[in-house]
Amino acid sequence: MFNHCHKPKKPMQCCPMPSNQMPTNQLPAMSQPMMMPANVHPTRTVVENQFFHTIVPHIHPIHIEKRQHQMYEHRHYYPQTVSNVADAQHQHFDCCPEPPEKHHDCD
Repeated sequence: MFNHCHKPKKPMQCCPMPSNQMPTNQLPAMSQPMMMPANVHPTRTVVENQFFHTIVPHIHPIHIEKRQHQMYEHRHYYPQTVSNVADAQHQHFDCCPEPPEKHHDCD
């Protein structure tokens, strides 16, 4: 894997060093080169991502209502009692054509 942030251990010598940094025994035989102003390129952005673990608690309250129901079952009973009633009936018959007068109490 290529690490784009890796820095080489020794500097690369792709361009000649400015004359004020060159060793004196290696000066070119020709005249000194002209130094141009530096050409500044746009800044390259290198993104390094950092991730952080954050716990976000979510509270979901629940209320449980327990309802108690009472069912009344009404049962109707009809207890019976038995009683015996003796009925007496009286019948009166006149067996004679005319009853004697002495038997009349209404006079």
